[in-house]
Amino acid sequence: MSRADGSSDRSFFRRVFRGTLWKGGGLIFANIASFATKLILARLLAPEHFGLVGMAVVFTGLIQTIEKLGIESALVQRRDQELNDVDLYTGHIGAIAVGIGFYLFVVIPGAPGVAWFYEEPELTAIVLVLALPVLIRPFAVVTRSLLRRDLRFKELAKVEMFSTFVGAIVAIALAFGGAGVWALVAQWVVFELLQTVILRLLYPSAPKSSFSPSALKRILVFGGYITGQRIFTFISKQADYLIVGKLVGAASLGAYAIAFLLTDAIRAKLMAVLRKVLYPTYSRLQDDLERLNRYYLGSIRVNTLLVAPILCALFVYSEPLLIYGFGEEWHEGVAPLKLLAVAAFIHVIGGTNSDALKAVDRPDLAFKVKMCVSMGVMVPGLLVGVHYWGLVGAGAAVIASKTVSRLAFHWFLRTTIGTTEAQVLRAVGPTLIATSCMGVTLAVLQAQWSLESLVQTMGFVIAGGMVYLAVALPLVWGEIQEMRQLVKTD
Repeated sequence: MSRADGSSDRSFFRRVFRGTLWKGGGLIFANIASFATKLILARLLAPEHFGLVGMAVVFTGLIQTIEKLGIESALVQRRDQELNDVDLYTGHIGAIAVGIGFYLFVVIPGAPGVAWFYEEPELTAIVLVLALPVLIRPFAVVTRSLLRRDLRFKELAKVEMFSTFVGAIVAIALAFGGAGVWALVAQWVVFELLQTVILRLLYPSAPKSSFSPSALKRILVFGGYITGQRIFTFISKQADYLIVGKLVGAASLGAYAIAFLLTDAIRAKLMAVLRKVLYPTYSRLQDDLERLNRYYLGSIRVNTLLVAPILCALFVYSEPLLIYGFGEEWHEGVAPLKLLAVAAFIHVIGGTNSDALKAVDRPDLAFKVKMCVSMGVMVPGLLVGVHYWGLVGAGAAVIASKTVSRLAFHWFLRTTIGTTEAQVLRAVGPTLIATSCMGVTLAVLQAQWSLESLVQTMGFVIAGGMVYLAVALPLVWGEIQEMRQLVKTD
């Protein structure tokens, strides 16, 4: 590598690293603010207010997933030399038109249907207002795309944090004023409206140009695969809850939900941060597959190193953590907690695989994997597993789904960006070694001293975590030092 190339690579890595920090910081702030706001609102509002919004979000969440049509992702993925003003303007007009169309022909007719299904007349108005972001977000789709393309996550994080704060203040003020459920609705609408207004006022948007049907077709073909993938991801995420609740009842679903939340929440939050940063990063590197593959393997290493010790503790101490943490009535969740911890680790090993495929203009492959795994493995596996083995069958079905998905994605990544099995093994090697040592430590501690309280259990977990760090840090210390050098200011 030449001196100039090394300087360029260092500068690029620094932008990615700082973008990850900003995105992660924004996510932490958003979660803390959301949790604090919910605590305050829970004191001011009735449970049925939260229930009404929860009912509405099932419908509006799906609509907002489909309505985007992957336009923003398509604009982010385009090469610099291929993206022009016509593409940006066409994407801008197309996003607005799609938003208006969905609101007029899906939201408005669908709102009364949601109210009828739940037998809650008030839901009609709630859905109509809660879905207003379908009309709002498209006006900043190009602005978000341009900022993401330039890896300017600091600006995006600041806008999101400010909008989150203002939305929380508005919701609390309305709740104090007796607005009831509308306080919760306003929080989300204000967040989206303020974020869109700020982005449009402070940062570049779509330049004035001409609308091109051919450009829109190209954008929607790419975005269509992404939308399809998101739909089948939505199915995968909701299928287990739907089938478990239908076949084994609400109590068992509650135990399963706790197990899923404990194993999946942190993994999902971490991967959400990395995906937001790494997708545009991969897109910038789509003509340099060696570097793209290096960043992809790095995402696997970071994912597994951070999440594995948590999953290890949940797997080994699932019973005491559930019983002492939640109560004896949650004992049914012990077995699925162990199985879902394994499933979450398999998922983490995949890293940001779908984003890597989309970045090299193969969203069709990510779509096909999600579709086949969701409909060919996840749903039938859950139907059979839950019917015969209850929550254990559900956990086994999730493991099977994650395993098949991981293998399928790896097959395509090997043929597109050159990722090999040996490279993946090297990426997860330090994690596997450190996690094994931690697992043995936790098992020995439990065998020597019976666990009799949550405090004692957490003490043992901390001891196991110290062992994990003692083993893992020497194995990756060289890479940590290299990263420190890369992110230093020239």
